[in-house]
Amino acid sequence: REICSGRWMFQRLADRMRADVLHPNWQVRHGAAVALREVLRSHAGCAGVTVPVAAEGASILRAIDLRPGSQTPATAKEAEQANTAWLQDCVIRLVCVLALDRFGDY
Repeated sequence: REICSGRWMFQRLADRMRADVLHPNWQVRHGAAVALREVLRSHAGCAGVTVPVAAEGASILRAIDLRPGSQTPATAKEAEQANTAWLQDCVIRLVCVLALDRFGDY
């Protein structure tokens, strides 16, 4: 359904995992980081991308349609910026976890 509306199909799940990476409980942080790694391993190029909704009666968008560069030049630039911003935010959160963690397990 979300692909039909032009959104990345893992957007809600990935946003939740991004938030959980900063959770006070280490098990939640660890689970979110591992799950986020697995999603981004295959779908990093689509992360945070939204494209205009397909015209009435048009075919359903495929995951490849959400990749930056697969749209018109203006839309592709917006998709690339959204993808970059989303991934940078994700990296910042992960670096914060590493910087703030006490490394008690080591």
